[in-house]
Amino acid sequence: MKKVVLVTGCKGGIGAAICNKFIHAGWQVIGTDINEEGECDFDFIHLDLQKHNQIKALVHHIKEKYSRLDCIINNAASQICKSISNTSFDDWDNVMDINLKAPYFLIKYCRPLLKATQGNIVNISSIHSIATSKKMSVYAISKSGLSQLTRSLAIDFAEDNIRVNAILPGAILTDMLIAGLSRDQSSGAPKKLKELADKTVLKRIGKPDEIAEATYFLADNNASSFITGLSLVVDGGATIKLSTE
Repeated sequence: MKKVVLVTGCKGGIGAAICNKFIHAGWQVIGTDINEEGECDFDFIHLDLQKHNQIKALVHHIKEKYSRLDCIINNAASQICKSISNTSFDDWDNVMDINLKAPYFLIKYCRPLLKATQGNIVNISSIHSIATSKKMSVYAISKSGLSQLTRSLAIDFAEDNIRVNAILPGAILTDMLIAGLSRDQSSGAPKKLKELADKTVLKRIGKPDEIAEATYFLADNNASSFITGLSLVVDGGATIKLSTE
């Protein structure tokens, strides 16, 4: 029987790459996204992660159709680039609901399924959980919470033999990165990408496939069987270099 993985935010750059990786590895992929555009070669579920009833319906669908779940990849994310002065209640709720609240309750409802398969969870956090930049406070707070949730649940779920880990991507070439760079109108996107690449030790921007490979490593109970509670930084060495150099 195929292993089953649930990937949220499956239509984005990183989400799509993760889905492709698991499909090619022979897994049954269930992908969710609020964006319905485009075709999928996996079981796609249109889902608004801010709707509690839709999260519960998703879990019911998995139980009824597959009767198992081996891995959850909490990848869906919302990012705003605003100063605290310009951040509204709705902005806060949107980011926190998608980046932190939805993973929390999705994991809660899926725990029995994961316990039965001794499965695992990979949360796609961000280097903004350990080092951030201007106008990113709400996003950074939400991703810091997701990283801490990873550590907390790794302890709580060990009794069920469920591993919980996180990936902290740095600058990865996605639509979200391009949108984030637009918060500074002083120069064009190509120039900003070059400047960002030059700040990494490897002197380049990361690719979604590289996040997918790291994610699959942590999801594989053979390759990473003794790893839990880890926040794996995948950023080309950006956060290891002193800003003064």
